[in-house]
This record gives sequence, C-alpha cells and structure tokens, in this order.
Amino acid sequence: MSSLCRQVKIDYDRLQELTERFLLEYEKVQQGADNKPLRRLKSEWETAYDSLEEKLDKNNIALRDRLGKKFGYDYVSNFFEEGLARAQQYGLWFFIDRSGIPINFKRFEKMENFSEGLARVCRGNKWYFIDKTGAEIFKEGFDEAGNFCDGLAPVRKRGQGWYFIDKNGTSVFEEKFDEADGYNEGLARVLKSGHGTYFIDRTGVAISKERFEAANDFHEGLASVCHRSKWFFIDKTGVQVIKKQFDSASNFSEGVALVRQGQEYFFIDKAGDPINDQRFEDANDFHGEVAAVRQNSKWFFIDKTGRPINNEQFDISWSFFEGAAVVREGHQYLFIDKAGSLIIDERFDMADDFSDGVARVRQDKKGFYINKEGQKMFKQK
Repeated sequence: MSSLCRQVKIDYDRLQELTERFLLEYEKVQQGADNKPLRRLKSEWETAYDSLEEKLDKNNIALRDRLGKKFGYDYVSNFFEEGLARAQQYGLWFFIDRSGIPINFKRFEKMENFSEGLARVCRGNKWYFIDKTGAEIFKEGFDEAGNFCDGLAPVRKRGQGWYFIDKNGTSVFEEKFDEADGYNEGLARVLKSGHGTYFIDRTGVAISKERFEAANDFHEGLASVCHRSKWFFIDKTGVQVIKKQFDSASNFSEGVALVRQGQEYFFIDKAGDPINDQRFEDANDFHGEVAAVRQNSKWFFIDKTGRPINNEQFDISWSFFEGAAVVREGHQYLFIDKAGSLIIDERFDMADDFSDGVARVRQDKKGFYINKEGQKMFKQK
C-alpha cells in the first residue's frame, strides 16, 4: 500500500471513530447532558473531514474502490436515481455510485434521492439542497421540502405554510398552501383547508375553480381526480374529458389507465372505453407494453389485447422495468424476461426492481446489489 493510501486509511478510520463518538454524545445531549463535549467533537470531526478531503483524489477510482468496498453498509436504498443511491453507515447517510463507492465524504442525518441534479438532505432538523459534490446550493434551511421537478420545489417553514422556490432559493410566487406536491407536466397539486385539492400552474394560478377530495398528478396530459367518492379524468384546463366515472382510477401510462368498478379491475383508453373484454381481481399499470394482472388468485402478464404474453403464472408479480420483472413463487423471488424465462438462475429471499442496471436483493440474510448477469456489485450488512 502506498504512503498516500495508508494516510487516507488512517484519516478515514479516524473519521469513523469520531462519528461513533459523536452519535453517543448526541444521544446524551438529547437526554439532558451538557453539550460542550459534543461541540468539541464536532470541531474534531470537521478537522478530520477536511484532512481527508485534502488527501483524497476524487478522480482516483481505484483508491475510492478500496475505501468504499472495505465497509459493508448498514442500509442501501432500493433504487438508483441519476446514477446514485442512498447508503447508511454508523447512523449517517451518504450517496454511493453503482459500484458502491461513496461519491464524497459528506454525511447527513437524513437524505432523499437526487432529482434534477439536486438532493434533499437533513442537518440539525433542517432540510437543505445539495449538488453531487455535496455542496449546499443555498444556505437557507427548511422545516420540510420536496424534490425539484420542472425546476421548482415545494418547501415549508414553520408558520408560513408551503410555497415554491426555484434553484436560486427564490420564492416564485406569494401564494402559500397547507399541502403541496412537486410540479409534473407543468402543474402542481396543492391543498388548502376548507377548499380541497386543486392544480396550479407555474405562476401559482389555479387552472380552474374545481376542487376535489383527492387527485393524482398529471400524466400524458390527464389527471385522475375524486369528487363525491367517484373518480374521473380531467385535462389541464380542469375540464372532465371522460364522462364515465369509476370507484378508483390510476394515472394513464402508455396510453391506458387502470380503473375499478365494484370488485373488477380493467383498462381504458383516453376515450374512456375498455381496451379489451378482460376483467381482473387486481392489476398493475402497463410498463413496457405489458401489465401484471391477477385472476383466480394467480398473477400473470398480459398485452393490451388482454392475452397472456406467456404461459407462466406466479403467486405475485410486479411490473417490468428495464426488461425484467420481479415475481414470487412461494417465499422466493426471481427475475424473468417477457418470455417468462429466468434472466438470473438464482432465487432470492427479497428482490427489488432493476434501476440503472442494478437491483437490490437479499439472500441468506445478506443484502447486496446485482447486475443483470447476476454478478454481485457490493454488499450491505
């Protein structure tokens, strides 16, 4: 091992030790102990962190590989967003790339995945936005925050309600709400007590006077909304475009939407007509031109004509993502392609969908990521 690698390892181990001590002192302060030791440890931690960052060449993949794979993580999120996933170790969160290597040495109390190049992180009970270097893009913290979508993010400060900011941290209009979700297809779903749920444009103006008991985001130009316990679809002017109403309705996906009347699930087109004569006990949305459905207590996959795409049936099946679907037989999970064939010979105790070419699985009480060849990427404790 080179002298640089040895020194980096020493600094890294020192940082881990300080992190553990910091968390112990933090618990004591939460129980009423003096916070002076905590402040002193914080200063030591920051010094160790700065020392490590000075020595670490961020472009040296081989060096980062030695550091990242040395430690099993306590937890890794099941999906990669924008090529990164969240990992936890020693009670703190950080981001890793698809090889399992930390992208930097910033650590946080909580964090969410990246969206539009920025991620929400929590420090000292306040939420901030960081870029992929770990730098906070503006100093202001919020009590709550949502992801950036279409360049805007919903945030909340105590006593002020929810409002929207741009990537400079500037409030884009004065209106505030009791609840707010991110923008999707240029419109955001908001709620005001006593007024119900409705949609606003990027200037904060409601698209219509209609208010709803519940609503889903816009997809493919339409949104499913609920009024007087019935679901129907509206366009971006707030006009009901499908006259029929349903007991439940999901968003449109690949030109069709899953709806329910009574105990039967079926798919409709944008005219509101069923796309085939089939009715199911349960179903998932279409992804990759196929949908998982349940009939006679067994799950299988259909195309838009309602015909099964293969002869295989399963205890549970989920949607196709990146050409693979997770299905369950008994207590074992496996990955199949659209022909119903196994794409990986192994079976797992747990499995998540593929995202960015990797999937999180669990086997023999050990968690790890695999690629589509079944090769292990990195481990989780």
